[in-house]
Amino acid sequence: MGIVVLCILLVIAHPFVSIKGTNLTTLDVDGNIGWKYEDGQDADLTHLRFENGRGVVTREITSVFSSGKDLCFESSNLFFKVYLDNQQIYDFHPRLEFYYGKYYGDYTHLINIPYFKDAGELKIEYEALTYNSWTSFRATQMSEGSEYLRDGISTGIFQFALCFSTIIIGIIIIIMGCIFHSKRNSMIETVSLGAVAILMACYLMSGTKIWQLIFLDSAMPRLIEYTTLALIPVPVALFVATFTNRLEKKLPLLICIASSLLISGIIFSIFTGLYDYSNILPAIHVNIIGSMTLLVAYFFFYLRQETKVTGNKWLLIAFVVLITTGVIDIALYYIQQQDYQIRIVNFGLGFFIIVLALYEIGNIMEINQKNIEADTMYRLARIDGLTGLSNRLSFDEAEKDLAQDNEASASFALLDINFLKTVNDKYGHSEGDRHIKAAARIINESFGKYGKCFRIGGDEFVSIIRGEGHEDNIKAAMEKMAELTDAYNREEKPPIDLNIACGSAVYEYGRNTVFEAEKIADSNMYLHKKRIKEKMGDL
Repeated sequence: MGIVVLCILLVIAHPFVSIKGTNLTTLDVDGNIGWKYEDGQDADLTHLRFENGRGVVTREITSVFSSGKDLCFESSNLFFKVYLDNQQIYDFHPRLEFYYGKYYGDYTHLINIPYFKDAGELKIEYEALTYNSWTSFRATQMSEGSEYLRDGISTGIFQFALCFSTIIIGIIIIIMGCIFHSKRNSMIETVSLGAVAILMACYLMSGTKIWQLIFLDSAMPRLIEYTTLALIPVPVALFVATFTNRLEKKLPLLICIASSLLISGIIFSIFTGLYDYSNILPAIHVNIIGSMTLLVAYFFFYLRQETKVTGNKWLLIAFVVLITTGVIDIALYYIQQQDYQIRIVNFGLGFFIIVLALYEIGNIMEINQKNIEADTMYRLARIDGLTGLSNRLSFDEAEKDLAQDNEASASFALLDINFLKTVNDKYGHSEGDRHIKAAARIINESFGKYGKCFRIGGDEFVSIIRGEGHEDNIKAAMEKMAELTDAYNREEKPPIDLNIACGSAVYEYGRNTVFEAEKIADSNMYLHKKRIKEKMGDL
């Protein structure tokens, strides 16, 4: 519950809070200014020029300007070397593991500028791995490396916290769905919602520097980003199908097949190296947009057909908002290219998570209440209302369980209250009930320590004692019962002394039956009852 509240607070605060790092103490905040190509033309590091996949940019710097500073930037899809006055000071040609594809993702560089006098020239020789609009240097600054990194991390820390909380909520929802939902459709609906939350959070989190620091790998967040994008339509389709009671239709299956083919394409590209899996991104986007369009249409068709919506309307609205903001962000990705930043879907995810959390909390509370009520009804059906002991139904179940255990051995004690009819006739049923309650308490305190006690009739009780030493235990219980009965008569002074007749017998699987053991115990109980009456006479 605390995590849910934290996430809701994060979502509410997200549009209004901007966390920034320490101000950069630098003479040139925009490190993208002042670069030139070899032919003297101005160079823009975010839109590089290539000749045969290569290029060179230079920039004049002064020792005053560069003292104590680092050349800091992010690179994408580039190998490069950095020189100061033709002396190499940095070489970035990492070994790309097989899962990198042909693109290492976004990498942050903090390049220390060695000490030099007066003026110097920085030169970057770069080479494109695969050329596209993202092949560039970005966020270039001349500053202290620690401040640059801290500023980059703090910019995304709020989004990371929101996404991390969303992942935790998604996991909780999936677990709760598996535990509390017994119906298949209800379980699929809840698990799908949790999966949507987790996948969306992983996708949004992959763009933060904290995610890269966790993996210490620039390619893994990128792989997670593409994989989650390919998978998102699957839980979305399953949720819509179960929400609209159309799980058996072909559309959810087709969407799952399309996503599976895209995942297969990513895996194929990784292991063959024939292409980079970024080439599949347009197909992923087409799958998302097509799936979402069809599913939204599915929703509205369902609403037109149904006179009464059985699901939660707010959840439906939040889900449509999430889908819509996601589609808008995909469109902005192609319109803005390098200037693209994930913005709108953050609000869609935030709204969706708030509604989802409240929906599932209410859902789980309702299910939990029903379970409590069902458990209460189950127990009440097996508890004797007057004494609180287990009743005849519970005894029948215990008896059946004992008979089916091929390694069972137990002792039976059948007990009967003497003179109960006389108490009822002379002193009323309220005194008779007091007699029964006292007997039940004494029987439970005596036999309940070793086994289970049942009230199976008006004045009849049974105790079953299982386990090692059950014969000795039942004798000890009978002795304890006699002590407690004497103490009750002495202290409470009932109008007619409480007397409990008892008979026992041993049951062992293969040697006799439960019925035979009960019959012997019953006979022994009546012999004891007879001795008590002979001793006390007629009352």
